[in-house]
Amino acid sequence: MTRLAAALQKLEQGQAKAAAAAQDYDEARTLVADALKGGTAGPLLGLIEQLRTSAQQASRPGAAIERVRETIQKAHGLGDF
Repeated sequence: MTRLAAALQKLEQGQAKAAAAAQDYDEARTLVADALKGGTAGPLLGLIEQLRTSAQQASRPGAAIERVRETIQKAHGLGDF
């Protein structure tokens, strides 16, 4: 059970880090757009947007977190093992 709780904690930490990364990418995109106004920022902005989108998706509660939570609940139902 302890290892499952540790795994859940790591997944939740990763989720929080991904949310912070998405915000950082959003801020970076704004800075690049401001710095390269009138220039050729398009490809770079597109890349930053892809990174932001990926990080944002990773920050959502996923199947792995739900599965670990379910497993912990089932284990509680079985008692100590």
